[in-house]
Amino acid sequence: MKVAIAAASVAVFLLISIAVPTAIFRAAKALHEDAVAVPLDALSRIDIRLGRLSKVAPELERIAYLGDSMLVSFGPTPAPPQKLQAALDRKVGAGRFRVQAVAAPGMGPFDFYFIADRVVAARPDQVILPVNLTAFSKSWRETFPREQLAGVLQIERIPEALRLPLGWIGMTADRLLGYVAVVQLGGLDAWRRLSRDQARVGALRTSLARRLGHHFGNDADNRFALLHVRHFKAKFNLPDSGRLTPEAIDNRFGTALRGLPEDDPNLAMLDATIRILRDAGIDVLVYANPTNVEHIERVGAANRAGLAKSIRAIEWTATAAGARFIDLHDRVGDDGFKDGAGHLNLQSGEGVVDGGQLLADSLVPHLVEQARRRLTAEKSGD
Repeated sequence: MKVAIAAASVAVFLLISIAVPTAIFRAAKALHEDAVAVPLDALSRIDIRLGRLSKVAPELERIAYLGDSMLVSFGPTPAPPQKLQAALDRKVGAGRFRVQAVAAPGMGPFDFYFIADRVVAARPDQVILPVNLTAFSKSWRETFPREQLAGVLQIERIPEALRLPLGWIGMTADRLLGYVAVVQLGGLDAWRRLSRDQARVGALRTSLARRLGHHFGNDADNRFALLHVRHFKAKFNLPDSGRLTPEAIDNRFGTALRGLPEDDPNLAMLDATIRILRDAGIDVLVYANPTNVEHIERVGAANRAGLAKSIRAIEWTATAAGARFIDLHDRVGDDGFKDGAGHLNLQSGEGVVDGGQLLADSLVPHLVEQARRRLTAEKSGD
């Protein structure tokens, strides 16, 4: 009997010794394969793109196109900035304009402010600032710890920043000063690595549970998570459409559907960003990002008066700060959107509405006209 118990114990030990390390190894491997949202990683890509823009010959019209995932293509199809470049080349000839995307998923008015001085250093002639109506919601605010980007603020910008509503994203004065100090003392790279490691550790439990569940069956946590995902899909996505329910629309757009107040924190950040760029002599074009108004109205979630109030608040903020403004929020119909999240369809072909091309074509005349005005003013000055 004792021999049998001992043998069973050895067998269990061997099973654990083989199975658990294998599962952990595969989970760790998955962590390196999974995309980890770290704002400081996005900053690295932003700096690379701004570096490219700074090297463009001054005789070209240099355009920095800031934005979020609406400007990113997750496949071989050109994204809106590339479509805009091609449209400008067709309009005025190749070699006259250079468009550089400075975008990362989740970016909005707060992020634009944090990197504004970096944009100025790249010496663009024009900056495009899209305002996504989803940026005014609680769900956008919680996308990732965007306050980390405040660390790259210039020291002389701190007094101004302390007067801005940074508390809306959880930023306190001591954190702001601490973040700036880390960067000024040369700790940006180390901070980036630490943030990435923390994000991976935070994803470890989910990844490990997924791998273990694949090999040994779903545990209680996995079953609960699966039910939660199914519940979320049933509640927030209309069956067989990929479009959002009224509840999901309200969650995604927040107060932008009901009418933004004049003191909305995002509007204050937009104002401060524009003023930094304008003080540097850079022309700024602000537009209200295309929104699937057709679908929102179809499911009864639209509030035309509220949306109009929000657009007026954005326009007033932009123009008062010295920017030009165009409203594109209802420029694209339902068939020009790719998914419920509001990303534009970027495909082209017979019977296909290319929402990204519609966006690009809408921007071309405003960019060309502003370039001509500046050229005329410069010649008159000579």
